[in-house]
Amino acid sequence: MIAAVYLFLFCAGILTGLFYFGGLLLTIQKISNGKHSPMWFLASFLFRASVVVLVFYLFMAGDWTRILAQVAGFICVRLFLTNRMKTQKNR
Repeated sequence: MIAAVYLFLFCAGILTGLFYFGGLLLTIQKISNGKHSPMWFLASFLFRASVVVLVFYLFMAGDWTRILAQVAGFICVRLFLTNRMKTQKNR
C-alpha cells in the first residue's frame, strides 16, 4: 500500500516535470521568433514554477518523504530530456 502511494507520487513528479520542461520548450520557441521576450520568459517561469510548487505542496500532505518521491520523478524527467536533447544535437 505504501509503495503504491510513493509510486503514484513519483508518477505525479514525472507529470509535473513534463509540464514544467514542456512549458520551457514552448517558451523558448516563442521567444526565439517574437517580441516581448523578457516578459514572456518571466511570465512563463512564474506560471510554471507556481504550478510545480502548488502540486508538490498539495501532494506532500505534510510528510516530507512524499516530496522526495515527487522530486525524484521531476529530476528523472530533467535527466531524460537533457540526455535526449544532447543526442539530437550530436546528430
